[in-house]
Formats: sequence, structure tokens, C-alpha cells
Amino acid sequence: MINYSYSFINNYYQSLENKTLDTKLLDCLNSILITINNDMSLNIIENDNDVRFKKTKLKVKTNDNYYQQSNNSYNNSYNSYNSRLNNHSNSNTNSNTNNTSNIYLKRKEETKTKIELVKSTIKSILNKLAPTNYAKLEQDLITLYIELLTNCIEINNNEDIEYIDNYIINYICYNNVSYSTIYINILFSIFTVYYNKNYKLETLIIYNLLEKYYNEFLIFDNIIKYNVTTTCDEFAINKNNDKYKCFIIFIINFYKKTISLFMPKENNQQNKAIDLYNEFFINNKSISSLFLVFNKFFIKNLELENNKDYCETIQEFLLILYSEVLKDNKCVKILDCDSKIFEDIKLLLLNTNYPSFTNKIKFKLMNIRDKYDAIIKT
Repeated sequence: MINYSYSFINNYYQSLENKTLDTKLLDCLNSILITINNDMSLNIIENDNDVRFKKTKLKVKTNDNYYQQSNNSYNNSYNSYNSRLNNHSNSNTNSNTNNTSNIYLKRKEETKTKIELVKSTIKSILNKLAPTNYAKLEQDLITLYIELLTNCIEINNNEDIEYIDNYIINYICYNNVSYSTIYINILFSIFTVYYNKNYKLETLIIYNLLEKYYNEFLIFDNIIKYNVTTTCDEFAINKNNDKYKCFIIFIINFYKKTISLFMPKENNQQNKAIDLYNEFFINNKSISSLFLVFNKFFIKNLELENNKDYCETIQEFLLILYSEVLKDNKCVKILDCDSKIFEDIKLLLLNTNYPSFTNKIKFKLMNIRDKYDAIIKT
């Protein structure tokens, strides 16, 4: 292995100042540098990474002059390189563009902007949420959310709140099924914040995002994937399906939450935001429709030849859908009263002659039927 001395490296870097690169290459490098400086995700140092970075630095001896000299040389060379990129950019732009490029080429400071800090803090809170600490962390998150919302109202800017709402919805809908009910409570607390500020439901960005993702989910052909050929990315397929299985559980838990809010309270005090909840798109009608439409989609695929693998994948979603409802006796009786959705399961078991109907599907459906019958008898 060839070893280069410090003096050689230093002289080499200094010699770069007198060298010029091809114009097209400089344009390309300049474009990359601007992109990096503009990309928030590439410039954020998360708390955990920051700690590790600091620990690494502490391991370096303070009296290590060689390290200090090498580091200074690198920084000087880096600044020199940036300067040459700047000069090239300045020669091809007017004064206004020149000022903008200078801003882009500056290294972004490590101190986070408000939006970066909010995202990082919310992510940290969501990751730490558990039944044991929920009460405290929920209050911290809501306080932070109210602060951001107030700031956005004052400056008449929805970009920051839209960014955070999108982050929250994506996180709570598609992650950690074990804490789905906790995430639902967080979302309803956010709804209450808007209710207290006299917002209309249709103006809530976070609510509209949830409805958008729900409508996308209803196009089942685009959502449920399976391994058609050996060339398919099995990991990507499983990851996609797991994501939407989480979403099903989230939606059913959302529905259960609305049911509980409309139940008579022992102290006869209804939730003050009940008028807002009454307008939710997730209600008895929509959930009943979800079951019926999904069952039709399932039957449509059962009727196809050589479609057993896909039907068994669909059945996994169907099983989650019914199983989550079956966890709550009141929920079962309300849905059964409104639409008789469990009758579809019994009808499927009576007609097992579909080309893609398998024994595995049969036994899973029998399990759903038996659990339903046990609840109805109580």
C-alpha cells in the first residue's frame, strides 16, 4: 500500500487552485452541490447521530497537532474548491443569481430550522410512545403542535403545518400496529385542537390527507401485491403489503374510537367535539361499504383461473379486516345490524367451487365464522 506524506497531500491540494476543470463537469458539480445544500434531509443531523459524532470527536487527543494540521488543510482545500465553483458560477450569471448561488454554496449551519426541529421532536416523541408514558408524551406533542399551528396562522403560511401533518399521518397510519390505538388518540387530540380554534373539518390538512390515503386504499388492485414471477422483488412486495395491513388496523381502530365517543357516558357528559366527529368520513356506512366492496373484490379474484396465490394474499387482508372488528363485541353487533357483512363469509363457505378457492382460504373463513357466532350468542 502506497503511503503519502502530509506535505505531499498539502502541496497537491494547493496545486488544485491553478487547475481548471472542464466546463460541463464544473456545471455538473455545481448543480450537485446546490442540490445537496437545498435538500433538508441531507443536512439534518439527527440527535442520535449527533451524539455519536460528538463521541467520536472526543476520542481525538487535543494535543494531536498532526490531526489538527490535516483537518485545517482539508478545510482550506474544501473552501478553495467551493471558491472555484463560485467563480465559475459568477461568470455565467447576473448579480441576483450570483447572490443566490453564494447562499447555496455556504455550508448550512447545524442549528435546525423550526420545521426541522419540530419534525425531529415529533419523530422522537412518536418513537418513544408507549402505554406507560403516553399521558406525558401526548401532552408534549400536542403543545408542540399548537405552537407550530399558531405560528403558521400568524404568518399566514400553511407549508410548515402541511409538512408536519403529512409526516404524522404517514407515520401513524403505516407503522407499529401494536401502538395503533395510541396513535388514534394522538390524532383525535389534534382534531380537538382544531375544534377549539373553530376550524371546519374540511379545512383540516391532516384530516384531508387521511381521507386521501383511505380513498387510495379502496383501489385494491393497486394496493395488494403478490409475487407474480421469480423476478419480482419479494422484499418490496412484503413491505408494501405490511404497510397496508397496518393501515387496515388503523382505520378499524379509528372507527372503534368514533363508536366509543358516541356511546352514552356514565357521567352523561359527551365529548365537546362530538359535532366534529359526527362529520367523519369513517362511520358505520363507510366501514360497512369497505367490507362489502372488499368481499366483492375477493370473490372476483376467486372466480379467476390460476389465481390461488393472489387470492391467499387477499385473504390475509380479509382476515385482518374481520379479526380487528371481532375484537370488539359492540362493534360487531353494530356492523352486523347495519349490513350483515358476516353473511358474506357464510355464503363463501357454502360455495367453495370457485377456481381459485383453496383449503387454506376455507379454514381461515371458518375461523372468522366461528368467532362471529360465538359473539352473537353472548
